[in-house]
Order: sequence, then C-alpha cells, then structure tokens
Amino acid sequence: NISSQGLMLYPNLELDFDNLAAKKSYSPAKTYYQNKLALLMNSYSLREQLQGTSVSVYGVRVTNVKIDMSRYTSISPFLKFMYKIKSKFSISPSKMAEVYTALTAGPKLPGFLYDEKLKEVQANKFVYLLEPRKRLIEKCEGFSNQLSKINEGK
Repeated sequence: NISSQGLMLYPNLELDFDNLAAKKSYSPAKTYYQNKLALLMNSYSLREQLQGTSVSVYGVRVTNVKIDMSRYTSISPFLKFMYKIKSKFSISPSKMAEVYTALTAGPKLPGFLYDEKLKEVQANKFVYLLEPRKRLIEKCEGFSNQLSKINEGK
C-alpha cells in the first residue's frame, strides 16, 4: 500500500475518529494525511492477520516522483515552475517501480514500511497501536455495512 513521505512530518499524528469523513472540518492536507495514516493502520492490521502465510503486506513511503507536466495543461505557469524546481529532487518513475517490483515479486522482507531506496523506515507511532487499529476496523466495517444497505435499496 502506498504511503507518503510527507507523513513523516507528522510522527505524532493520530487518526481523528470523529471526523473520518471530513464532514466537521475539511483541510486538503489534513484529510490526505489522515487517509494515508488510516491506510497504514489497516495495512499493518492485515499484515498481522496474515503473518505465517505466504502473503506479504508492505507499505511504501513514496518520495517525489517525476511526472510529465505536459499532461497537465490547466496548471498555472507558476506551479509548473515550482514543479520544475521540485523535480530536481525527484526520482524517476522507473526507479520507484523498482521498489514496487522488489516488494511484490522479490523475496519476503522482514519489515513493514519501506522507502524509495528499499530501506525499512518507521511509520507513525499510531500505526503500531492495537486499540486504534481495532477501532478503525470497526468504523470501516460500519461504513461498509451502510454502503451495503444503500446498494440493497437500489
């Protein structure tokens, strides 16, 4: 599962269980990192469930990856200029793909979260806490049940 290097800027971030759907308040950055945290929490729980099987579950902390800016015609010249500067510190898509390939097709690795150099890194502290992960799974099951009921009504 894909995480974000930016999440490491918030090592003490906790999931806001009272605002999972961002209905109380919305911030693009906060919502993005809350979602990335939730994904890592669920991934870590799945990893624990599948321990001892042949299935591996990893998180990948993606750094800046170069993209083809010509595909984004509506982006302002200023943002294109900023991206040009940022891309000097970015890795190629093929380099990032090597990490994905190593994790999906290579030998099983002992860790959970890896960076673009295939080095194991630590996730946010909250990812490793059992009680919040259980609570998140319960919330996800509740959302899934609500969606099932909506779909049954169609």
